[in-house]
Amino acid sequence: MTESAYPGTPIAAALSLFEGIDDIAAHLGQISCPVLLLSSRADHVVPSSSGDVLEAGVGGPIERVWLENSFHVATLDNDADELTARVLAFVAGVLS
Repeated sequence: MTESAYPGTPIAAALSLFEGIDDIAAHLGQISCPVLLLSSRADHVVPSSSGDVLEAGVGGPIERVWLENSFHVATLDNDADELTARVLAFVAGVLS
């Protein structure tokens, strides 16, 4: 599978993201809407501990789904069909 990506790393955007992490983490409890968290056990880019922080900190209901057969870009990997089905079911549940 070919993954579309930036030809380089957008440093300014990454720095902006990292500058806001502490502020966002401090306010996770204010998130009260339902959250769907999809995590790959084999993600070599984002550690699962990042999801753990989100799961522990969000104030509203959170559903965590572990994708067992994908790496970082799960939408293009072996769990793509499961990911799509889970997202559609989650949205349908929120809208009902």
